[in-house]
Amino acid sequence: MSLPEIFVIGGGGHAKVLVGALKRAGRTPAGITDADQAHHGGRLLGVPVVGGDAAVERLSPDAVLLVNGLGSTGRPVARAALFNRFHARGFRFFTVIDTTALVSEEVALGDGAQVLAGAILQPGVRLGPNSVANTGARIEHDAVAGAHVHVAPGAVVLGGVVIEDMVHVGAGAVLRQGVRVGTGAVIGAGAVVVADVPPGAVVAGVPARPLHE
Repeated sequence: MSLPEIFVIGGGGHAKVLVGALKRAGRTPAGITDADQAHHGGRLLGVPVVGGDAAVERLSPDAVLLVNGLGSTGRPVARAALFNRFHARGFRFFTVIDTTALVSEEVALGDGAQVLAGAILQPGVRLGPNSVANTGARIEHDAVAGAHVHVAPGAVVLGGVVIEDMVHVGAGAVLRQGVRVGTGAVIGAGAVVVADVPPGAVVAGVPARPLHE
């Protein structure tokens, strides 16, 4: 029985990284969608850009698997909205694990989670639906990340940390053991979080302190 075809939704930089990871795993996508019509009919890393999202919406949800190609540099609102829209229509999302990532035993990955090149997930980690452990991210034992969380490249999440839904952890940030990050918070790049972060807060610096958006 043949495997379902994979389509990547979104044609930007994050999508390019995902296509590379999928190709290394032997699951070259059948196509990519892009909101920019100028890219339609072109190729991204050799994979055809088949049109906008409507090109995939016309397909049977039972016949394909999707990969969320939208990245985020802050609160991942657009990424979550895309996932929820397609999920509500019955589409399933493929869990992407780069061949260079280290995913230990007893790690739980939600629907459509993405673990990219060089990322390390230690025993007991839970990474929720549509969440990303990006390039070189390290998530230590028993840390939990909810839905639509983006742990950006090089970030370090230490043991027992709890990250609630819709959180962006910036590149190179460090979260101390046992801290809790509330829903919708944003951790700035390079921040060192040593205390709990309230829901919706934006923090940055060493140690991390609240900022005004």
